[in-house]
Amino acid sequence: MTFKQKALKGLVILAVVLGVSMFFSRTIQTITTPKVQKISASRGKLEEKIPFTAQVDFLEGEAITIENAAGLGAVAEKVTAKSGYSVKKGDLLLTFKATEYDSKMKSLKEEYMKGVRETTERIAKSIRIRQHSEHNDAYNDMIHTADAYFEKRFDTLTTAVELDYDIDEDIDTWGTPPIDETESKKSTADEELAPTPKPVVYPDTEKYPGLKEKMQETYKAYLEYIKAKNFLNAVYRDAAGIKRVGDGTFDYIKERDGLIEKLFKKEDEIIELEKQRTSIMEIRAPRDGFLTKFEIKTGDSYDGIKPLYYISQEGDTPMLKCDITSTKKTIKKGMKVSVEGVKGELSIDEIRVDADSKKYAYIKLSEKHISQLGGLASIMNSQIPLQIIYKADKTTTLIPASAVRTDTDGSTYVFTIERSWGGLLSNASETVKKMPVKVIEKSDKLVALEDDLSYQDIADNEDRTIKDGQQVMEYVD
Repeated sequence: MTFKQKALKGLVILAVVLGVSMFFSRTIQTITTPKVQKISASRGKLEEKIPFTAQVDFLEGEAITIENAAGLGAVAEKVTAKSGYSVKKGDLLLTFKATEYDSKMKSLKEEYMKGVRETTERIAKSIRIRQHSEHNDAYNDMIHTADAYFEKRFDTLTTAVELDYDIDEDIDTWGTPPIDETESKKSTADEELAPTPKPVVYPDTEKYPGLKEKMQETYKAYLEYIKAKNFLNAVYRDAAGIKRVGDGTFDYIKERDGLIEKLFKKEDEIIELEKQRTSIMEIRAPRDGFLTKFEIKTGDSYDGIKPLYYISQEGDTPMLKCDITSTKKTIKKGMKVSVEGVKGELSIDEIRVDADSKKYAYIKLSEKHISQLGGLASIMNSQIPLQIIYKADKTTTLIPASAVRTDTDGSTYVFTIERSWGGLLSNASETVKKMPVKVIEKSDKLVALEDDLSYQDIADNEDRTIKDGQQVMEYVD
C-alpha cells in the first residue's frame, strides 16, 4: 500500500470517528437539554367567559290584596295559577268559598225581619194618624246633612294630621260658596244667612295631595247643613210657607221614619254582604303580566288582610338576577351573556347593589327566551347556569397564562428565548432569559400585560424546570 493510499485511509477513519463523536454528542445534548415551546405574544382585548348561576327575579311587583275576603272565612276552592305564570287581564286565578257567609246572612235576615215586624206594628197602632208631614221632612233633612257634614269634617281633619298640615279649624277658610247658593240665600230677607266666608287659604296640592279637595267637599256639606238648619228654623217661626204639625204627630212620624231608616240600612248590609261574597267567588288577573309570587293552594284559608299574590308592574319583564360580588373583573352593563338553554347571546341590562349589599347583574328575558328555558313557572326557583362574556376596555399584550411565572417576591416574569450562532463545527444554541413583566389582569387561559413583547420568542410548556440563562431546545407538538 502506497503512502498516498495510507493517508486517504487515515482521513476516512478520522472522518468516521469525528462523525460518530458528533452524533453521540448531539444525542447526549438532546437528552439532557430542556425542551420548550416557542410562542409569540399577540395584541388585543382580554376576553373571558366567566361562569355564574342566576335566578329569575322581577324588579318590581304589585301586592294584590282581596280586602272583600275579610270576615267571610274565605277558603281556596280551585287554584289555577302559580308563581311564574304569564297571565292576561281577566284570566281566572282561583275561586274562593265563603264559609261564614251563610251564618252572617242568616243573622242579617233575622234582624231585618224583626225590624219589619216592629215597623209594621208601630204603623198599625197609629194608622189613623197622619203618616207624612213637610215639617218632619225638614227635620230629617237637617239631621242627614248634619251627619254628612260632621263625618266629612272629621275625615278632613284626620287627613290634615296625617299629612302634617296645620289646618285652620274655622270652616269658613275651607272653601268658597257656589254663586247660586249665595244668591239663593240673599233672596230670602228673613232667612238666617250663613256666615260670610273668610279669605280662603288652600294647602299646596303637591305637598298635601288630596287635602284641598276634601276641604272643599266638607265646606260644601257645611253649606247644605246650614241651609237645612235655617229652613227648619223658618218652619218653627212659620216663615217657610209650611204648616207645623202637632207634637204627637211629629213624634210619631219621627219614630216611624227612624224605624224605616233602620230597615233601609239593614237592607244595605244584606246587599253589601251578597256583593262581598260574589266579588271573591272568582279571582281574576287585573291586567297582563307575570305572577311573581303566588303561593296559595287549594284548601288554604285567606283573611283578606295580607297580600294574596304579587303581579309584575305594567311593562316589567322577568329578569335573571346574577350575583357578581365575588368576581374581581369589572362587569359592566351591555356585556354579552350566554345562558344555558337559550339560543344566541343576551346582554346585561343593569348593574346595581341591592339591599343585601351584594352586587348583581340583571339580564332581561323575552317571551322567546322564557319559552326556550321551559317556561317561567319551571325556572322560578331554579339556579340557571350562564356565562358572562367579559371583555377588557383596553388593547394590551396577550400571552398564555402558563407562560407567565411568579418569582419568590411575588413579582411576575417570562422567559424570552435568545439565539446564538456557533462556529463551523458547532451548532447554534438557544438560551432563556428572565424578563420582568407587569400583569394587568388575568383570565383562565390568557394574561394581559402592560409590556410590549413584539418580536420576542417566549418559552412555554417546558418539559422540565428551567432557569435564567439555561440552554434550551425547541420541540414541536
